[in-house]
Amino acid sequence: MDEKEVKRGLEALMAHYTEGPFDFDPRSLSLTALIKVKVERMTGKRSKR
Repeated sequence: MDEKEVKRGLEALMAHYTEGPFDFDPRSLSLTALIKVKVERMTGKRSKR
């Protein structure tokens, strides 16, 4: 992944847990690895509530 993809992925993760905007140290971005997982199928149980 290039640095732009890493930044976009980190921004998506951070937006899920807190409010932005976010500033990332460019040195940290070059050392950060993200793994993209494609979910093909998901199962679960429905709550009885």
